[in-house]
Amino acid sequence: MAQTTHYTNVDLVLKANEDLSPLVAAFGKDVMVLNAGKMPANEAILEVHHEGGPEGAIIGFCDLVDSLSPDASALWKRCKERTFDVGFVAGLEPWPFTSTISPRTLARAAQVGATLAVSIYAYRSKGG
Repeated sequence: MAQTTHYTNVDLVLKANEDLSPLVAAFGKDVMVLNAGKMPANEAILEVHHEGGPEGAIIGFCDLVDSLSPDASALWKRCKERTFDVGFVAGLEPWPFTSTISPRTLARAAQVGATLAVSIYAYRSKGG
């Protein structure tokens, strides 16, 4: 059976000129830190617990950003990069594969000052 193209997750990529650990801590247990101990303190890659594909993840992140304390919100705004990186694994089918994000969700991402990126990971056979 051929590998199918599919959505994997949305990473929130953050970069700043200062330590991001207070911001990461402010997100609490609702996020998983993907780069713990692997990157400088001024960079973070997070994943949110959600349902509903990329829309659900982006909305989940936006809800968390909207609920930040004033101090954490100020640190969020000082980040030089705030990117929702939507990940897909490429497969051999279906042809074509389409995934959409609604205008409402795009507007929410823009309201929190985030950029949207799409990462497509190449198909790899089990042996390669």
